Amino acid sequence: MPDMMTLLANVGSQITPIIMMLQAVAMLMGIYLTISSMIEFYGVSNPNSLKYISGRDRFSVSGGLMQMFTGACLIAMSTLEMVGILSRSLTDDYANSRFLSYTAHNATFDEQRMAALATILGIMQIVGFISMTKGWTTLNDIAHQKTQASKGQAFGWMIGGICAWNFKWVTDVLNCTFGYNVIGIFTPYGVANACKAAF
Repeated sequence: MPDMMTLLANVGSQITPIIMMLQAVAMLMGIYLTISSMIEFYGVSNPNSLKYISGRDRFSVSGGLMQMFTGACLIAMSTLEMVGILSRSLTDDYANSRFLSYTAHNATFDEQRMAALATILGIMQIVGFISMTKGWTTLNDIAHQKTQASKGQAFGWMIGGICAWNFKWVTDVLNCTFGYNVIGIFTPYGVANACKAAF
């Protein structure tokens, strides 16, 4: 029966395809919202069009602009451009791309440990990407009065997603701030090196 490190390394080989699938979903959502914004603008200039579009009770310029903005952001997220911008705003270009995981067959213990580490960070990036997408869609829902959530909650989703996407940076900051190894698995080469990498 395989041990935990082997299982994590094997799971790691699926992290990149999962993130790429989420990128494709974000692209489709962005295109849908962009087209919806065009319909919104058409509805504003043609009030009688409401009877031809089911499920809509009003159109507004602000709603159309928010849909177009959200759609553009989701399309940018599908190429990781928006993820990179948000990440660099917080972490100064620490990790704005996908972690590359691999299956460590017949590898040394250190190689297996790094493969397991990359898998954990990859899983956190999946969570972060979903959270950032949730933040953008929540902002759109707020503009259309489809949710009781606040803008603070939407930005909370986005900030939390950025932290999850850059989880290695977050753990390094915690380690350097408190002066001892808070989460040792994420700093395999010691606190001093982690502090140099983070700052």
